[in-house]
Amino acid sequence: MHIPRDPGEWLAMAILMAVLMLGLHGLRSHLTGGGHAGGMSAGLVMRAGTAVIAMLLSVGIPVAILGPMQLLSVKGRKSGQLRTLPVDVHVVGGRQFLIATHGVGAWVLNLRAAGEGTLRLGRRRTSFTVRELTPEEAAPIMRAALGELVASSGWRGNGVRANLGVSAGAADADYAKAAPTHPVFEVAPAA
Repeated sequence: MHIPRDPGEWLAMAILMAVLMLGLHGLRSHLTGGGHAGGMSAGLVMRAGTAVIAMLLSVGIPVAILGPMQLLSVKGRKSGQLRTLPVDVHVVGGRQFLIATHGVGAWVLNLRAAGEGTLRLGRRRTSFTVRELTPEEAAPIMRAALGELVASSGWRGNGVRANLGVSAGAADADYAKAAPTHPVFEVAPAA
């Protein structure tokens, strides 16, 4: 567990906790039907949480949800504009991977089109290229990176199992079935 060491980290953690508490309250109200016209939507909660995580990562404060996170910057496939968002960076066998645990989203499509991007935590930046793995290549990487989490009983384990459609103790074949809709990219430092 990371314990904040300076006032800036304490402030960032307080902001994160406030956003999470408001978000959970809004989500609970939404799910139980107790919300009102001024209530917070689940989408707003997610955007606020993502913004706070991005802020923490941009100043160099480590965050881990499914794995250690960094800010991914990749050129938009349609706009050409740089898009930045927090992603989990998984290390398996000394190699780095990005796994689309929530399915094929905009960052996946942008990364496929660009073939390169930047990962950042605080001032440390790494330019990289990617190679999308085949389902057969992706399966053991997914199992190694996510298997322990998939087997856990907490909210993260439940979420990953539901997203990937795999169960605790799933074999490589089960992960290979999930890989086409949850792509895995190997990250290699740019030359």
